[in-house]
Amino acid sequence: MSPNESDIRLNYPLFPLAVVMLPGAELPLYIFEDRYKDLVRRSLKKKAEFGIIYADGTSMRGVGCGARVVNVLRKYPDARMEIIVRGTERFIVQSTITHPSGYLEASITPLLDRKEPMDDETRTDVIGMYNEIVREVFGGTLHELELDHPDERISFRIAQKVGLSIHDRQKLLESSSERERLQFLQRRLKDLLPHLGEAATIQRLIKNDGYIPT
Repeated sequence: MSPNESDIRLNYPLFPLAVVMLPGAELPLYIFEDRYKDLVRRSLKKKAEFGIIYADGTSMRGVGCGARVVNVLRKYPDARMEIIVRGTERFIVQSTITHPSGYLEASITPLLDRKEPMDDETRTDVIGMYNEIVREVFGGTLHELELDHPDERISFRIAQKVGLSIHDRQKLLESSSERERLQFLQRRLKDLLPHLGEAATIQRLIKNDGYIPT
């Protein structure tokens, strides 16, 4: 089904990276390429977001996540920057062009979750396993989640710190079902929990801020 014209957003700046941005996640970025200096400078001036999308050097995925600058840590005389961005909403790339500054711009449409009943049993199970990881790996540096946490997309919050590979994160990002995301996390966490006592697993989780690269 082709998207409605009213849903299409044009000239949306893209920042391809070898990471997967999730809604609500925060990511530090060091901006040093001229084209991305211009992209971020324009975004700051307009108080607008840009899109972060996973690229592995040979190809770029079709689904990404919006990002908004929430903190400028440092500006250099040559316009390099150290910034913190926060993930907003997901999008689907329909087409791309190259901006005169050299970065990509896209026509995008929103990726929305379909309406479906919540699987409360799976949700509670996943939150419980997440809290176990928080206690074992991150100690007091992360807060545990209440079992009745109001976030309707809690899967994205949990996915940030529970040992998912980049490819697993991308799979969650592309899913339009909170139920399916929670079921996916449930399987992954059941595989991970028996290894939490292993020092190597804990160190990899801490070193990579909650994900294990493949």
